Amino acid sequence: MKAQDPRSTPGELRQLKSMVAMYSRVDRRTARAKRREVIGRLGDFSQELETKAGRVGKRSWPQYFEKHKALSWYQINEINAALLARWFMSLIRSSAPNSVEARLNDILQIQRQVPNRLIFQLDEQVILEMFSGLTVSSSTRARMADSLRSLYRFVQATLEIPVPEMAWWKLRAGQPIHETCLLTQPDFEKILGYAYARKSSGNTAAAALLIGYYFGLRATEICNLRIGDLWLDGTPTVFVWHSKRGHSRSVEGVQVPRLVIHFLQEFRHKRLRTENGNYSSPLLKSGNARKLTRHALLAAMSQALEALQIEGLKKEAGSVVHLLRHACANRWWALGCPLIDITHKLGHRSADTTVRNYLHVAPFLQKDQLQMHQSPAMEFSNTGLAGLLGITVSRLAQYQETMISRPDKKAGEFTLDFAKGRLAQLLGLD
Repeated sequence: MKAQDPRSTPGELRQLKSMVAMYSRVDRRTARAKRREVIGRLGDFSQELETKAGRVGKRSWPQYFEKHKALSWYQINEINAALLARWFMSLIRSSAPNSVEARLNDILQIQRQVPNRLIFQLDEQVILEMFSGLTVSSSTRARMADSLRSLYRFVQATLEIPVPEMAWWKLRAGQPIHETCLLTQPDFEKILGYAYARKSSGNTAAAALLIGYYFGLRATEICNLRIGDLWLDGTPTVFVWHSKRGHSRSVEGVQVPRLVIHFLQEFRHKRLRTENGNYSSPLLKSGNARKLTRHALLAAMSQALEALQIEGLKKEAGSVVHLLRHACANRWWALGCPLIDITHKLGHRSADTTVRNYLHVAPFLQKDQLQMHQSPAMEFSNTGLAGLLGITVSRLAQYQETMISRPDKKAGEFTLDFAKGRLAQLLGLD
């Protein structure tokens, strides 16, 4: 029999991917009907593969592995696909379609790194070596670790298959902290002026940028807003119904300038008159009277950054609007908004994601780094820092342990002047 190419995805897993994709890409309104169909197909697919691998009758999985101690590569691929099909049947019953798709992509990426191995029998050393070779962000690494842990728990608890002992916290080790340049208030005002000057869609682009900067929405969430989702009487609030993970949330602005509120009120009233009082109509429409798309919003932001020649910012095509989101998160933190509120406003599942990937100012204000410079003018205790972040002292200790790089792996100069300068620029004080 021909050996399998280790760089390719086995045929069984390709079939599994196509079945799960039937559910992960459906509209939320039709997800329930499609769920039953996909679960039935996965059940039949798993049963067929188990029979091919030699598991027949009522023999349990532990009994099967006791009898088949030496497995061929095609048996390994069949068993992997069969058990993953069982796992996805469980996930589909309890998870949103986009969450299921994320788990699928994580597991397939892990499988490509360790081909021809039972994916639920990888020991800690193998997984750590595999993760160290991946060039992914810390949030993606953490999500992949969560996916693998979820699979291991299912295999152990539901199928009663023993799995290796694992220190899962090692897979979520923090990455070295670099001095990240944020979009400052003066730079944002330049971008806003450039977008507003556009003849065809100046007002729409300006409104989209203001919502991103002061409410921290993702590009897709901004484009999906309806007229009724923007509430400006009293506390400025945006209601998000189509979030990344399918959950709705409300985002209250923090110290939004009066001029910004006035501009958004006028823009909203004008759109409401144009749509004859229909609050469910899209809030943002481009110059051709069509709903503003994510691509158009990214293009407008990219053109502004390129025309204004703003240096020091990451300008990847797919993440330029995320600059507004990052600046908003740090602005909220600098204005004293508790961490738990920032996490909710950004729509994050865990505060770890907020601290590790968004609060770029916070690491430079922690006690350990300030003590290195022995500055008597500015001192923070652990209790004081925990109060600023809105977390407990023990939680702060965990963040300090995972976020601050060790002296021998220092990624940059963490200076007090840098931190104070970032805060001043962020709030437009300089």
